[in-house]
Amino acid sequence: MANDSTHLSKPERTVAAPVWLFLSIFVVSLAFHFPGWMTLDSTSQLQQARSFILNDGHPPSLAIIWSFLDKIVPGPFLMLILNILVHLSSIWLISSLFKSLTTRSVFLCVVYFFPPTFLTIGMIWKDTLMNGGLLLSAGAAIAAFVGVARRRNSKITDAYILLSIVSGFFAISFRHNAPAGALATLCLVVFYILMRFKWNDCRLENTLPAMRSSMRVRSSAFMATVAGGIALTVLTFGMAKFTFDRFVTNEQHFWQVLAFHDIAAISVQTEEDRFPTKLYEGMKLETLEEHYVSYSVLPLTRNSGVFRYLRTDPELERLAEAWKTSILEEPGAYLKHRWNCFLGAIGAGEIHPWAPIIREPIPQIRAHLVQFEVAAFQQPWRKDLSNKIVREEPLLFEPYVYLLITLALIVALIFHWIIQKQLSIAQWATMILLLSGLGYEVSLFFVTPSPDFRYSTYMIFCTVAAVFIYCVSFDRRLTKKVSTNLVFIGKFVDLAKARLPALRNILPVKGESC
Repeated sequence: MANDSTHLSKPERTVAAPVWLFLSIFVVSLAFHFPGWMTLDSTSQLQQARSFILNDGHPPSLAIIWSFLDKIVPGPFLMLILNILVHLSSIWLISSLFKSLTTRSVFLCVVYFFPPTFLTIGMIWKDTLMNGGLLLSAGAAIAAFVGVARRRNSKITDAYILLSIVSGFFAISFRHNAPAGALATLCLVVFYILMRFKWNDCRLENTLPAMRSSMRVRSSAFMATVAGGIALTVLTFGMAKFTFDRFVTNEQHFWQVLAFHDIAAISVQTEEDRFPTKLYEGMKLETLEEHYVSYSVLPLTRNSGVFRYLRTDPELERLAEAWKTSILEEPGAYLKHRWNCFLGAIGAGEIHPWAPIIREPIPQIRAHLVQFEVAAFQQPWRKDLSNKIVREEPLLFEPYVYLLITLALIVALIFHWIIQKQLSIAQWATMILLLSGLGYEVSLFFVTPSPDFRYSTYMIFCTVAAVFIYCVSFDRRLTKKVSTNLVFIGKFVDLAKARLPALRNILPVKGESC
């Protein structure tokens, strides 16, 4: 009787272990981030959630979610809990690639507590919840394929696919460039649908556990997957805009900030004022040259005294036409400007990306809000982290490092695909995560207004998860195959040099001195 009451059976241990792990991570996260870190953007979003006077500078979908949570507990606390739960769930779903509970637990801790991303989970931003939504969408789609490999009930895998679509829908509603990150995952969703209804073109072979299960894809199915993924992404984006844009009551047309920056950059480079006449009072080329910087729009909008938000449709149409004309007439200047902005965003430009760690230095942010205050003991942590880690370990917080790793892994997986003619489910999952993170990061080339670190956190999440999966699932058979091919090629070259005098005269045969 004593043994029965004090010892858990093996299945019970398997179920209980993640619960304790989840609770531990949740408590640590809550203690570190309590009650949720706020910036001016966060305050503006909360004001809209409370007044329900929404503009297009912040996503209406987030205002709706926060409005509901704020009525239960005022302030950012429940939004913090939502951020933690979404990130935990998404990473755990991705870890379903591994059968070992220990490996899944290590994966969860490594990816979740990786400093550059963990330090942003507590930020109440649209970017943070978008990261979680995109990760949850990818994790649910990956879990569906693992379920197919392990012969689980199709209702369960279909539910995962539905969760992937819904998560992607909300993630896309948070930022206009989120579809670039959702595309790869939604392609995986389309691939699953093809597998369900056209098994001859897309076949999943379950020869070993899910880590070694492989998917063979014919070219027709591959093209259908890409086309279907693009169509589903466009449809999801359209549905998100149709659903939530109707809640916008005060449209500000924030795209004009990007247009202003691009036209100013082209004007400075070509030494010709390309703004429509009388659109901005006091506009002079000398003013643009004085305040223009390649990596951020803020000096122009805040310090030049020229920029103002245009309100009337004729003014907006003139600005849009000038924007389009400037890009088409001077594509080189535009691309150079956008490249400089992108370099700033990934940390390869003139300055380090802004605010990898927020310390909440402005008390006025919370002065008029009914909510918990930041615990006093948290401020020294954040100050020390900001002053020491970011400055002494800069590579850890440089997005371009993760971008280079992403590109290298994509090349390695493509090479593996060419050699082996197939990829395991783990390798497919790695590729999807890498392409998703890369897609979102590349979209910054066209839309980034400043070198802000938070813009790159989704790519960093994907890169860290992909590196872990790739290392654990590395197929040593590829190394053998590559070695065999290199030996064969070497023998063929030696034979050719021995038989062909022309080659013998140019290249030494094995055994001869040069």
